[in-house]
Amino acid sequence: MADPIEAIPKAPRRVLLIEDDKVLAEQTSASLSRRSVGTGGQMASVDVADSFGSGLQKLAATRYDLVV
Repeated sequence: MADPIEAIPKAPRRVLLIEDDKVLAEQTSASLSRRSVGTGGQMASVDVADSFGSGLQKLAATRYDLVV
């Protein structure tokens, strides 16, 4: 019998991507969003900041699991 806890969907991992090149940011965000990023099979929820300053503002307002 399967463990009922394992059947509960895992919350996505919050990722902050800081990249000033728009094309590279879109490609990297799409790539991260398509694959599992956690050991439990969690997918990524990606926020993009186009500068270090805006990345710091996002970090101050939101908890992230990973910053790239």
